[in-house]
Amino acid sequence: MAPAIGLLGFADGSQNIATDAEERIFTPGGGSYVAVRLIRLKIERWDRLSRTAQEDSIGRRKLDGAPLEGGREQDSPKLGRETPADAHVRLANPRTGADSERRRFLRRGFVYNNNFDEYGLLDSGSVFLAFSRDVGAQFEATKRRTHGQDLDEYMVAVGGGYFFCPPGVRSTGDYIGRELVG
Repeated sequence: MAPAIGLLGFADGSQNIATDAEERIFTPGGGSYVAVRLIRLKIERWDRLSRTAQEDSIGRRKLDGAPLEGGREQDSPKLGRETPADAHVRLANPRTGADSERRRFLRRGFVYNNNFDEYGLLDSGSVFLAFSRDVGAQFEATKRRTHGQDLDEYMVAVGGGYFFCPPGVRSTGDYIGRELVG
């Protein structure tokens, strides 16, 4: 599935894990934790930035989604000198080996638009979903690493929560949540 272009003008979902990465998405019983964040974007402030400043904030080129240090969108960022220390791609996944790989989770973002607020600013953003086996070791660890990133100046979480999605129906006679009550 090709990443969609988000409200900031960048591909949303670059370098996402595959949906069959079951050891990172599903608990041993087959369900998944989902962290939901309703993120309001400060689009008017973001749009006043130069393209270079936007790319430095994300850590990717805006036109093709490729990492700042070359390649294609699908390539892992090299995270050398050209990628700022507070770029989202560097902080969200520092790519320091097996530990970084274990902390990855399946991400999905959906645009929302509530028109304009009382000040005439766009009330738009993203409903961000993070599916993981262990919300603390995966999503929370990433959230802590990205705290203070440059991108924080242009977004604010206004809602969300943590939920558990039970495994689906697997056969005749099965039902949703069977493993939770049986």
